[in-house]
Amino acid sequence: MKKILSAFMATIMLALLITSSALAAQETKEAQETKAGNFGVTEELIRKADPYVTLVSKKFILSENASNTLTKQEIEIVKKALEQANAQVEKIPVTQQLTVTERNSLKASSQSVESDIGPQSINTSAYWDYELLWWGYRIFLSHQLTEDIKARALYIGGISAISGGALAGIFAALGVPTWIASIVVGVFAVKGAQIVYADNGNGVYIDTFWTVPGIPGGGGLNFLLSKVYAA
Repeated sequence: MKKILSAFMATIMLALLITSSALAAQETKEAQETKAGNFGVTEELIRKADPYVTLVSKKFILSENASNTLTKQEIEIVKKALEQANAQVEKIPVTQQLTVTERNSLKASSQSVESDIGPQSINTSAYWDYELLWWGYRIFLSHQLTEDIKARALYIGGISAISGGALAGIFAALGVPTWIASIVVGVFAVKGAQIVYADNGNGVYIDTFWTVPGIPGGGGLNFLLSKVYAA
């Protein structure tokens, strides 16, 4: 990815990082996750709403038929999630090629393509990659990247012992864009070393979900419900 991707994403980083700290209090993990689930998109809601979300002119749209399956509250959450996803699309510079993937997600690239429909959603041959979906971001960290993170972390006490700031410094040294690093650091604050030790040789996926604007802690990414798993 080109450096210009860092520029258009930088404006949302404060909101993304605020979400985790706003939600986190002196509660049990179960209580935190229940509270966070009330604040936005959950995996269960994604499964229910996915069939009703489409991309029209590279904008996420909810079908009217969604009311046949989703409750009024769920529809409201999905609509607010779509607003956030579409707001990210609007921040993408005109110099970037916006493409629709096979997964009904969006990616921005400085390289033009012959067709804007059907490219691979995540390039697992890349050092890192990402895609924007209606519910949030999916980020891919390659096996080589996770190994490089662990190797550099050894110099400062190991991945489990380092701070978020130190991890951000490692990402900067490895050439990972600031906006990607900011999201992963937010997830690291909740998931810890799982962000690298989930790798079984093929890299790691990190899914982060939108929270609902207009409520306490809303309007960013929900790091408490983020999902880390092997690629």
